[in-house]
Parts: sequence; C-alpha cells; structure tokens
Amino acid sequence: MSKAPGLFVDIGKKAKDLLTKDYTSYQKFTVSTYTVAGVALTSTALKKGGLSTGDVAALYKYKNTQFDVKVETDSNISTTLTFTEILPSTKTIASFKVPDYKSGKLEVQYFHDHATVTTTVGLNQTPGVDVTATIGTPTIAFGAEGRQGRQYKSIICALHGPAEEECLLWVRSVEGFPQMRTRLLLEGRMLLIISL
Repeated sequence: MSKAPGLFVDIGKKAKDLLTKDYTSYQKFTVSTYTVAGVALTSTALKKGGLSTGDVAALYKYKNTQFDVKVETDSNISTTLTFTEILPSTKTIASFKVPDYKSGKLEVQYFHDHATVTTTVGLNQTPGVDVTATIGTPTIAFGAEGRQGRQYKSIICALHGPAEEECLLWVRSVEGFPQMRTRLLLEGRMLLIISL
C-alpha cells in the first residue's frame, strides 16, 4: 500500500465511481491495437442519445515520456505530453487542443510520502493558476485548492479505512467574497462499505 495520500482531484472519486462507473446511458465500441514500434492505436465510436461521435487516438511511451494524440469527429485534435521524474518525485503534463488555442495548460505534480502538490498554469494570454495540496496518509487525507482569478477556494477532507471496512467521508467547503458578500456552501457525503 502506498504511503502517499493521492491527488486532490481523486478525493471522492471512489464514492462517485461506486455509484456511476459501470452504469452507462450510451453505447460504446472500441478497437485497440499495438504496432511493433510500441504505439498504441485506439478507435472509439460512441452513441449517446441520438448523437454519434468517434475518435482515433495514438499513445507512444518512451522511457519517462508519454505522447498522446486524439483526433475527434468534431474536428478537434487533443495532444498531451507527459514527463515523469524530470525532477525527483515529479510528473509534468503539457496539454492543448486544436483549434481551441485557449485550452493549453501546463501541470506539475509533486509526490511526497505524506503530501502531494499540484500546480496548473493556463497557456494563454491571461493564464490562470490553480494550486492544490493534499496532506495525510492512505487512511486520512486533507486537501485544499486555490485558484487565482476565481471567487472561491475549497477544502476537502477524506477518510479511508482498511479494504475490509472501507469508509469514505467527503466534506467540501466553498467560500467566496464577491462584492463584499460572503457565500458558504457546505457539502457532505458519506459512503460505508462493509465486507462480511
């Protein structure tokens, strides 16, 4: 079992996946293959409601680098370039989507035994900066996020138990100060799974 608490965005994911992961309201068909050079090619067709979409994706891994390109039927091209261990215990992710030139972002993740920190910077004319931090262990984790240029910040607490008696408590607090007024949203979720 890992000693790290995990990323901030993953807090609460277990509870959500339990309720929604294997229940779909769409039809999906995927074909995947690998080339001799190690490129993974995937083609996906999706029908949701009366709308059909598709994409073709290529993924190439070489040592500490991963290059991912996806071409979608609505003329979007998504590209992600991931570097692990440029610096010890880090992961760097650069991504952008064409023709949306404002979608580019650079993300740096730092992993420690009892903390993770993520910084994301938009690659456009007015870049926004998001910073998240998680402190704890696999049993209990506290996370916070701050966004420059936004009106809120959030704090999340997650409690995890052993695999036999798993308990996830997710509490989220959002505060904002638009025009000297205070807004407070408190959200709580509890999931209890007991294996006999």
